[in-house]
Amino acid sequence: VQRQATEMQDLVSDLTDLSQIESGSVTLQLEALPLAGLLAGVVRDLEPFAASRSVRVALEAPAGLAARGDRRRLAQVFRNLVDNAVKFSPEGARVDVVAEAAAGEDGPQVHVHVVDRGIGIPASEQQRIFQRFYRVDPSQSKTTPGTGLGLAIVKHLLILHGGAGRGGSQPRPGSRFTVVLPAAPVAAEPLREAS
Repeated sequence: VQRQATEMQDLVSDLTDLSQIESGSVTLQLEALPLAGLLAGVVRDLEPFAASRSVRVALEAPAGLAARGDRRRLAQVFRNLVDNAVKFSPEGARVDVVAEAAAGEDGPQVHVHVVDRGIGIPASEQQRIFQRFYRVDPSQSKTTPGTGLGLAIVKHLLILHGGAGRGGSQPRPGSRFTVVLPAAPVAAEPLREAS
């Protein structure tokens, strides 16, 4: 009963969050965010969950790399992605979180890759993974906890940030999700904007 109550509470919370994001009622507090610290915090928060599954999360993020974004909302994006990577990884596997600078059509970008060695995503399913309630393998819904809304929330939060998310793989050896965000100088003053 406790587990089902928790799952229902998570579902209501995620539905409320997604509804607010889609309706445009979410206000972003944009600033220059050093990614090394933000990602380290996400990895640290998920360490107990990863340890319970004997999964190791390895982080590689240059100290001078920063994205323009809302701290709380980007932490939510990365928490969803790393949580999924751990959740769908086999026992004893490694999840890699790698941040790097990249050149975009509209200026400098940062890319953050979350790579697991889990069940993978068939090419025929990759266009649907950011849809609400979608699961690559519906039979896992009883054994793998989750609301099925995490990637939909990720997609909409990244759109609000002027970024994008990509995901995919072959069925083996796992999945790779990439977050694309506008870069920001580390020393920049916080930017205050509403979306």
